[in-house]
Amino acid sequence: MSAAPTLPPRSAGVSELLDAASRIWRATLPKCLPLSMIAILSAYLPALYLNVSGQPIPKWPELPVDPLYWVCYAVAMLAYLLLGSVAILRQRERALTGRCELGSALRAAVRRLPVLVVAIVLCQLLVGLGLLLLLVPGVYVAVCSFVIWCVVLFEPLGPWAAFVRSIRLVHPLWWKHFAAIVIALLILAVAVFTALILTALLLGVLVPAGSAAGSAIAVAFGIAFFAAALLFVTALAIVLYSAASSSA
Repeated sequence: MSAAPTLPPRSAGVSELLDAASRIWRATLPKCLPLSMIAILSAYLPALYLNVSGQPIPKWPELPVDPLYWVCYAVAMLAYLLLGSVAILRQRERALTGRCELGSALRAAVRRLPVLVVAIVLCQLLVGLGLLLLLVPGVYVAVCSFVIWCVVLFEPLGPWAAFVRSIRLVHPLWWKHFAAIVIALLILAVAVFTALILTALLLGVLVPAGSAAGSAIAVAFGIAFFAAALLFVTALAIVLYSAASSSA
């Protein structure tokens, strides 16, 4: 087995943080991509339910009134968070030990799932409140919350304690984390957009326009691209958490 990717110290620069995330992403992509694809597919289940049931997707701020939609939404989000947690735990284990075991990661993810759900809802509420009241607090909380998934999974804390811990970890390095997140998201946006355009062009040559096969292949490629992007985001969260937690 190849050497485990190293996690950067607290003093690492933005480029070093992004490079470390890229190494973790490359090392774990083959084993974690199937999990990530199922997680992305799960996130689309509520919209798929509306489409299958013939209901239009409501425009913001309207919300669906169908109770089955909310059941589907809850199941989809639980599946997304669980599978994403397994991927994060496997990525971190690969970075620290060189191993990437599924069983132990799944058990740990199941144990921490209730805390994670409450913590994520809490963060979303606080970020939304900050954006509504004043843009800057919302952005500040959003950047600090970027590592909360890692805090919940890697530390035995409750939802509120995990949120406070995220603030304390990120605050001294806020601008560095902000720069790394913005650069990473810009790179991912360009990469995903380019990949989708190339896929559309390739399918246009190989598959008849408007065919069911072409649509299915396009959807599969789209899920794969977004799943790979999600794994890079989680790898970056691991790196930022590790650097902020390090005393070096």
